[in-house]
Amino acid sequence: MKTSMWLQMAQMAWQYLKRRKLRTTLTTLAIVLGVALIFAINLIMPSVLDSFKQSQESDIADVDLSIADRTGESFDPEPITQTLLELDGVKAVSGVLRRRNLLPTENNPLGALSQIEIIGVDPDILAAVRAYDLRDGRLIQTNGEVVVSAAIGQVGDTITVPTASGLQSFTV
Repeated sequence: MKTSMWLQMAQMAWQYLKRRKLRTTLTTLAIVLGVALIFAINLIMPSVLDSFKQSQESDIADVDLSIADRTGESFDPEPITQTLLELDGVKAVSGVLRRRNLLPTENNPLGALSQIEIIGVDPDILAAVRAYDLRDGRLIQTNGEVVVSAAIGQVGDTITVPTASGLQSFTV
């Protein structure tokens, strides 16, 4: 009795599927694509996570400690850097200032860019704190020099950036 009931239900389902071919095809296609997407994500995700982890580790390869103000505001790093330099095992300490600057929409000195991130560093100990992968040029050696992406300028160019004290020119 149970077998005939299951057989009858299977026949009814098959007839329904045969009458609605487009709906059946689209539903089957949606299920197949959904399963394929899940498999693709599961295949790609480990390599994406490894890449992200390597990216994070390369940015802070030899950094053991990072100190920031809770509010994100700037502070005088000199007392902290002096204290850290006095500790055993500390090779180098550098203060870094990061600021995002909004650029003016009219007469923008950098073209279509709407904002830039300016990172202030001490050029004397820059290489001792972090490894940089430069495609062209060299690291900063004196005040008034900048390292930028190729989209902003080439080696030897002068770029003008708005600062708190007005427009400042820097050599790439």
